[in-house]
Amino acid sequence: NVYLSYSQGQFKKLELPVELSYEFAKDTAALFPSIIQNPVSKSNWNKYTKLGDLQLVYNSFKDRIKRYVDDINIAGQKGNDPRP
Repeated sequence: NVYLSYSQGQFKKLELPVELSYEFAKDTAALFPSIIQNPVSKSNWNKYTKLGDLQLVYNSFKDRIKRYVDDINIAGQKGNDPRP
């Protein structure tokens, strides 16, 4: 099984915008027909999906992970930038 969870707490610890994790959860949930973003814990999916379902959308999922990593890196650089 595959499940998305726990990023919100990590983002807070790293002082990164938690909205990045919310957007990632929403975007990746939309790749699967029976998954939605958890309405309460917005950085999670509402349920597990099967690995076979992930294999069907692998390229799109991989592309979204790349954008997610890029967004995190940009946010991290802004957080360490001494300029206003």
